[in-house]
Amino acid sequence: EAALLSAVVLASATETDALSTALLTFGRAGLGRIAELRPGLGAVVVSREAGVIKVARHGIPDAPNP
Repeated sequence: EAALLSAVVLASATETDALSTALLTFGRAGLGRIAELRPGLGAVVVSREAGVIKVARHGIPDAPNP
């Protein structure tokens, strides 16, 4: 199903915008392919699959639980 949110972390705002838009289009399935384009890229994709919210990330660690 469609991505609900995507975020990309890079030094270039232009690349960040373009790649986060691509992730909205490709969803979780495109995360690996997008991540291969730029070493050091951080990305998060939130999607709904069969009514369940899923979060996928690359290059961004889990937040510690307090």
